[in-house]
Amino acid sequence: MAKFLVVTWDGGGNLTGALGVASGLVARGHDVRLLGHRSIASRCARGGWRFRPFAHTAELDSAVAFSSEKDELAFMVDELMVSANVARDVVDELRRECVDVIVADCMLMSALSVGEAHGVPTAALFSTACSILRAGPFVEALLPSMGSLNAVRSDLQLPAVARPSDVHDACAVCVVTSPTEFEPVAAFARNVCFVGPFIDGPALMKRDHDVVIDEDVADRVVVSFSTCGQRQLEPLQRVVDALAELPVDVLVTTGAAVDPESVRAGGNARVVDFVPHQRVFPGASLVITHAGMGTIMNALAYGVPLVCMPMGRDQFFNAARVEALGAGVTVTVESPADVVRDAVHTALANRGLQSNARHLAGLIATYRGDAEAVERIEALAP
Repeated sequence: MAKFLVVTWDGGGNLTGALGVASGLVARGHDVRLLGHRSIASRCARGGWRFRPFAHTAELDSAVAFSSEKDELAFMVDELMVSANVARDVVDELRRECVDVIVADCMLMSALSVGEAHGVPTAALFSTACSILRAGPFVEALLPSMGSLNAVRSDLQLPAVARPSDVHDACAVCVVTSPTEFEPVAAFARNVCFVGPFIDGPALMKRDHDVVIDEDVADRVVVSFSTCGQRQLEPLQRVVDALAELPVDVLVTTGAAVDPESVRAGGNARVVDFVPHQRVFPGASLVITHAGMGTIMNALAYGVPLVCMPMGRDQFFNAARVEALGAGVTVTVESPADVVRDAVHTALANRGLQSNARHLAGLIATYRGDAEAVERIEALAP
């Protein structure tokens, strides 16, 4: 039995990978601690791992929206990605109890640096595309914060880094929970392993609804917006209003951030807070989403095309990749109901989108997801 420390944060969909790896390692007989925000323990189902709350890292509950995308990005960078407090929490855990392997969310560069400094084999867990943290607009936005990260690394007696990818390249392995086909480039560092999505990953809420699926419905549209608070009620309502005028059966899942009672549903729609994707995506004709990676990967795994309405984070990148792969279309978050309705009508009638989504489902099926992720990480233990 080896001792694993999984370090994560309450970012919503990123928890599927962290909780899946933690639960998988427990199932293989290992001792697993999960270090993260208190909201994770209060909202998510347990998988046999021991929970340790952050003591110094700023609190975060993904169900509560920030006042703006700018404020959210500032918090993510300063309080999580390059935070000395995150490093302090990880160091405290190493001192409190020995660890054979550290698994840390790829965004938590301070946590990954602690593993490097202490000589503990460390895995970076990617719930987003690997490319996003190697080059492009997000990396350019992070470069001014490298000084803060390097101050943390100096305290850990580590050399300075120039880019986020320098931290990931120093890890024993980078486990990416999406297929390589979703990336816009083909070349990656030798330590990068694409395991594919966790299709039957652990639930991110402790309850779900026993939704009865009518198999005789010609077109079922699932509307699945973020589990995180992203000020999504108003655009979500516009989507529901648009679908009310179409001959489709609609299921809306709101996640923890939106009260289902706050959504005015048309006669063709049911609104609930949470149902696992694997129960409602099979047989669906279309998924309308904020373009979070988890929702996209689950939809494509079942061969379902998408209408994407990105709101922030990595969602614009994800939506662009869906379009590039010919598996969906994108509308803006400001799109009026008639534009959304036209996009849905077009997507339902487009056989090319359906064919491409089914092709991607075949590709995704060749990956082993959480099973390979657990094996790769387990192999790091002495």
